[in-house]
Amino acid sequence: MKKIIFNGLMLVFGVCCFTMQAQFSKKIVENELLKLTKLNKATVKDISSWSVTSEHTSSTSRIHHVYLRQMVNGLEILGTESSVHSLPDNSVFQSHLQFVNNAQQKASTTASPSLTAIQAVQKAALHLGYVISEPLTVLQKKNTPSQETRISNGGISISDIPARLMYHRSEKDNVILVWDLSIESIAKNEWYNVRVNAVSGEIVDKINWTSSCNLSHSHEGENSITTSGFSEMVTPVSEEYGAILTGSYRVIAMPTESPYFGPRTLETTAVNTTASPFGWHDTDGVLGAEFTVTRGNNVNAYEDGNNSGFQPDGGPTLVFDFPFDPVYSVGNESESAAITNLFYWNNLIHDLTYMYGFDEASGNFQTNNYGNGGLGNDWVRAEAQDGSGTCNANFSTPTDGNLPRMQMFICNTQDGDFDNLVIVHEYGHGISNRLTGGAGNSGCLGGQEQMGEGWSDWYGLLMTMDASDTATQSRGVGTYLFGQGPGGAGIRPFPYNTDMAINPQTYDHIKTAAVPHGVGSVWSTMLWEMTWGLIDVYGFDSDFYNGTGGNNIALALVTEALKLQPCSPGFVDGRDAILAADVALYGGANQCTIWDAFAKRGLGVSAIQGSSSSRSDGTEAFDTPSGVAAFTAPGDVCESVGILTNLGGGTPAGGLYSGPGVTDDGNGSTFTFDPAVAGVGMHTLTYEVFASACATASTASDIIEVFESLQVTCQADILVNADTDTCGAVVTFTPPIGTSGCAAEYVESFDGVTVPSLPAGWAFTQEVGSTITWATVNTGSSSSPNAVFANDPSGANLSSLVSSPITIASTSAQLLFKNNYQTESGFDGMVLEYTVNGGATWNDILNSGGTFSSGGYNGSLSSCCSNPLPGRAAWTGNSGGYIETVVNLNAALDGQTVQFRWRMGSDSSVSGTGVWIDDVRVLGIFSPDPVTTQIAGLPSGSVFPVGTTTNSFEIEDGAGNIATCTFDVTVMDNINPVAVGQNITVSLDANGLVTITPLEVDNGSSDNCGIESMTLDITNFTCADLGPNTVTLTVFDATGNNNATQVTVTVEDNLAPILTCPENQTVQVASGTTYTVPDYYALGNATATDNCTDPLTDIVQNPIAGTVLSVGTYPIEITVTDASGNQAICDFELVVEEILSVEDSAFTNQTIILFPNPTSGEVKIVNNSNVELISAVISDVNGRIIRVVDLSAMENQSEISLDDIATGLYFVQIHAANASIVKRIVKK
Repeated sequence: MKKIIFNGLMLVFGVCCFTMQAQFSKKIVENELLKLTKLNKATVKDISSWSVTSEHTSSTSRIHHVYLRQMVNGLEILGTESSVHSLPDNSVFQSHLQFVNNAQQKASTTASPSLTAIQAVQKAALHLGYVISEPLTVLQKKNTPSQETRISNGGISISDIPARLMYHRSEKDNVILVWDLSIESIAKNEWYNVRVNAVSGEIVDKINWTSSCNLSHSHEGENSITTSGFSEMVTPVSEEYGAILTGSYRVIAMPTESPYFGPRTLETTAVNTTASPFGWHDTDGVLGAEFTVTRGNNVNAYEDGNNSGFQPDGGPTLVFDFPFDPVYSVGNESESAAITNLFYWNNLIHDLTYMYGFDEASGNFQTNNYGNGGLGNDWVRAEAQDGSGTCNANFSTPTDGNLPRMQMFICNTQDGDFDNLVIVHEYGHGISNRLTGGAGNSGCLGGQEQMGEGWSDWYGLLMTMDASDTATQSRGVGTYLFGQGPGGAGIRPFPYNTDMAINPQTYDHIKTAAVPHGVGSVWSTMLWEMTWGLIDVYGFDSDFYNGTGGNNIALALVTEALKLQPCSPGFVDGRDAILAADVALYGGANQCTIWDAFAKRGLGVSAIQGSSSSRSDGTEAFDTPSGVAAFTAPGDVCESVGILTNLGGGTPAGGLYSGPGVTDDGNGSTFTFDPAVAGVGMHTLTYEVFASACATASTASDIIEVFESLQVTCQADILVNADTDTCGAVVTFTPPIGTSGCAAEYVESFDGVTVPSLPAGWAFTQEVGSTITWATVNTGSSSSPNAVFANDPSGANLSSLVSSPITIASTSAQLLFKNNYQTESGFDGMVLEYTVNGGATWNDILNSGGTFSSGGYNGSLSSCCSNPLPGRAAWTGNSGGYIETVVNLNAALDGQTVQFRWRMGSDSSVSGTGVWIDDVRVLGIFSPDPVTTQIAGLPSGSVFPVGTTTNSFEIEDGAGNIATCTFDVTVMDNINPVAVGQNITVSLDANGLVTITPLEVDNGSSDNCGIESMTLDITNFTCADLGPNTVTLTVFDATGNNNATQVTVTVEDNLAPILTCPENQTVQVASGTTYTVPDYYALGNATATDNCTDPLTDIVQNPIAGTVLSVGTYPIEITVTDASGNQAICDFELVVEEILSVEDSAFTNQTIILFPNPTSGEVKIVNNSNVELISAVISDVNGRIIRVVDLSAMENQSEISLDDIATGLYFVQIHAANASIVKRIVKK
């Protein structure tokens, strides 16, 4: 076969031309690679250079499989293994593209090597511990960019050592220039493919092509440097084969697993002429056997023990019938029978898998490919009773065209050459390594999640099953090799069985399973489920080659899927490849059965693989697209838990979730639930499935209850009347009571104690021996600083770590903890138990319904060596660091007080490191009583004032939830004020008005809360209101209560009228005449006004109008009285004069003087005139004469006594003979 390199858009040809198929393949690949540039996952330059490592058209599906690798600088890049799978119509069925983006730029830093190929071999030998005993010489070297070189074996390799330059893709997506070389060790059962940094000499990567079947050895595979490319389309040989000599072989024949299950029989028709057209002993493609020993086109079987190279001879008739003693011993090795059985089974496996697509073109193991494509010269070297090991077997798989090797070992008295399941298992490594990633690449099964051991176990199970087998019949691996008897459990963690109680493995089990055997056993369990699901549909067919049973279909699906899956596959990749193979082979007729099988074991529709380089980053799921709708809602939740995401529970997959608070994720498998949106209460959630090839249109519903996170009983508003003697009321109430509506969480991180002390309530007990101790340590914790540690000694011991009592408050409670174990695998380990009666009885955590959600038991403890926990499922071996164990507790624990204990047991020999436990949590425990705090208002029993007082409280539970409670206390004042008034008298003002205020009439009104205001119904009075008036005084308090009383307001007019008299008046009369006094008020000479009386009518003038007066001086007095009796008096003088003579002129006010004036008694009269005075007449203002005094005898002065008259104004009229004068005098 020619190797083809695509460089740019030009195809570099060798000496031969390509077929039309190759041209179509090139174009198909180019079109697929263009998709990477559109997704910005590669540049145009990145996709312009690539190399086809192998290709072929499947004989079963007719799919054309092309496997390629990216190139840069003329060198292939390891880690860019890709594939394109096209249908006969040249449409792409599927592809897997893993190119490096910007590869040219990344490769520019290491364009040329510093080490030679020989120096790289020396570095690899030093790393592997090989001692070079012979010179390393270059036997062949090509002048190509890869400098392909063949180097002598140097005394360390069975075969010459090939080496070539390549680039290696790092974890950070860089490219490193390396020497890629392989050493088939002489000293050890290993064949390492090593990548040596071509500049620094560091070992970049190494993969052992040798896969071993024991528990402690890693099965891995890696790339070969052998080149390959598009196969030349060669027409098969058309000659007549004629009769071939098929030979006779006394063996433990197919499908018998080992001597435990049946005797040897002489098989004469074992050869399948389609797969081996010239028989099992031919190599030249011409009728007639080239060998009469156990050697032929497919396998060369020989002893490699104490009689190395021995092969039994069947003679010209090829009869291989030799005695067999099932008890192997040095004196009775039954080597001929053993080699015959090994030769028979290698050929049989070859022929059977040939019929299902593992043929020459796809990279099977043949010396002569008979013109059917692929590279020949790679028969199986089957080494029986190999002396290089015991209790083991292995298979080394280089790339197509390079010799594989199978080594079978003795185990005590058991010969592995008769354990047919183990033989098939080892050959299965060759199948999976050659088909995954193409025959030119044996390095695609090196990841942590690779399933190589699983395929090998499954091929062994399938080829050794018969019509009497049942799905729930346990099948072990290696039972004969390890001498376990026909009912042995085998060397896997669990026997293969579809009963989950016997084999509980699901996808999550790989997270703690040993790599690769434990991981592989989970994959094989899934394939076994699928096989029996197909058998349930199609039945079992004993014709393994041409049958139509479920077992035949399974064999076809798995074999074709190996070709379809990507390089470095994980579980989801493998599942999807089988589904794709079903479409390719059977039109998708078995999709439902396949989905159901994988979903049962956690690889359902929504399972997530993560990286195939990690076994711990996947997520299992049990959903399937087949069936009638069924739905289990999530467990009841708290309102405050937040939005719950990635929820499921509906089957089959592909449906639609709905209900209060539900948001369907649109992926057919999960939904989001928001308890806050749904609200507190019971809610019906629905899952609707639509009609499909696997499912019936249907719906299913379930109830979820949303609990109030913190339920609070809050006092209702309070309304009371005020006490009579105070402005308030004493009020008592019940403070709000909080009840935790949801369970809380228990947490113990061991960080709050001083090492080595355990937390309060925790204890450890030594049950057997005294060597294992549990103590807090500050090294190796999952979360700093502390963890709990128990050592793993080399004697029979048992010690327990016991938790404090924890009360469970949920039917869906969980126990979670971080778990790190490093113990003697299978012999020392830890179990988890619980008690509900204070330790009187203990149960394994899985009893009565408990399950592991993740991080569960990964194995079981042997019964052989005095471990106090014999046969128990346990954590054993090496967890590879901390894992999280999640236990779904038995629902019946709800309401019970539980203690957990971790029990560490060791056997009588071989120690390990120990186990660490950290970050223990229990979800779903009772919350402590909530605490109530008043943050506003008054405490119960206080005097609450009239009005509304708002009382506020915060209630906090132990889970951090806070609720509030608010209520009002309203004190009503229903007591009216006491209104007390007083009668008052008020006087009108000058305007005839008066205004009063409530305070003037209040006489001590009162209220229990104080008077807010007082009002009067009448406040303004006028002259019209003179006299008593009834006025209402109303008293109000702040609440609006009021009371009234009536008072009398007497309005008085106490203001005299305003009276104005005229100025003094002087009138003259003729001598001897009189003067008549006029009405001065009527004449307007005197005026008067009053605030109320208008007009004034009570007017008195003295002397009154009409009084006749003689000459003299007279006081005139006017008195005005208003309606209220108020008087005003004014006076003036009226002088009546005669027309004077000379005498009169001398008799004036200036010549006649009265003094003192006013006087209190005596008054003197002085006459300064020359006129003689006659008399003095004294009269009051009313004109009444009081006294007459004789003045005739007076000279110029005289005294008059006024002692006996009342105080007041008086008029004194002094007369002379011919004149008179009037004077006023005031008596005090």
